[in-house]
Amino acid sequence: MTVLFDAAKLGSWLGYSTGDVDDDQCAAVLEVVEGWILGATGWNDIPAEPAKPLRAWALELGGIAYENPTSQTDDQTDLVRSSWRDRRSQILAEIRTWSQSNGSAVGGQLSPRGSFPPARPYPDPADRRYPFGLRP
Repeated sequence: MTVLFDAAKLGSWLGYSTGDVDDDQCAAVLEVVEGWILGATGWNDIPAEPAKPLRAWALELGGIAYENPTSQTDDQTDLVRSSWRDRRSQILAEIRTWSQSNGSAVGGQLSPRGSFPPARPYPDPADRRYPFGLRP
């Protein structure tokens, strides 16, 4: 099972004391974050070895999900105001673009991997082959 982050890392990211985020809370947040990522990319599952950018985005999404479990767009208490919706949308758009650019998103364009010789100029009269030995 792929783990994008654990309770200690999530707590550290949020600036909490050690042990403030327990494993059950983290598991619930991970389920939400994975759902958001899978929805953005079209994947069926998170890769076994997630790339560093994906882990970083997942941790930030985890902080949003932990701090805002009811998915409010913003919250204000006295002079403190927090806004989440826009940043979550930005991160998911970045993940979608990233997964499409490396060919891993469903519907994303695949790019060739490896080394290929340069294409020959068109037409190439020196090496023309005709099917079944037929010549014009």
